[in-house]
Amino acid sequence: MKVKNEAMSNLKKYGSCLLLSCCFVALINVSCTSNRVFDGLVPASTGISGRNHSGCALVAGVFALLVRNPLLKIQIIPSPLQCPAIKYGSFFSRAIEISASGYRQLLISGTASIDIDGQSMHLGDVRSQIDQTMKVVLAILHSRQMNWKNINRAIAYFKHAADCEFFDAYCADLGIPDFPLLIVKADICRDELLFEIEVDAISTIT
Repeated sequence: MKVKNEAMSNLKKYGSCLLLSCCFVALINVSCTSNRVFDGLVPASTGISGRNHSGCALVAGVFALLVRNPLLKIQIIPSPLQCPAIKYGSFFSRAIEISASGYRQLLISGTASIDIDGQSMHLGDVRSQIDQTMKVVLAILHSRQMNWKNINRAIAYFKHAADCEFFDAYCADLGIPDFPLLIVKADICRDELLFEIEVDAISTIT
């Protein structure tokens, strides 16, 4: 999966894209606890720190659904290779699946090289972090009878822009087909993590 020269140029020009910084995540956790949000369906999400085009302190995007059709279903999807993030104090589900009108939309949260106990893995080794992260994503896809071909949107975050080439090589070596992908240079939620990816995938209901 080749990263285009234009994308690399934008990475160098704009630096990073801020989605949700860790300090704001901490505040959200407090707010959601006090408002008993954890008692319901915890959303899929990604929290990334860095600069943005408008120079704002915070940029956030929210996708919400009001369920009026009883045939529409929303459920939390666990990760076979990771513990629930709320076990170590992070406010997000590993994935959410929305089912309606013959289709299933899977929203996989920002995923990084974290083990079943919530500990960071492969410190300082971006190739191994990419490998572990993609194994986790694939395990979630497989748990919902999907694979790389079902992906219809993805954002890959790199702490160092030059590491994009290792992701290219990884996908080529494993024969992972091209999918819609945005590359972003950003600080991951933990200082020691070098790579993170969020993924949306879609499939028909069988």
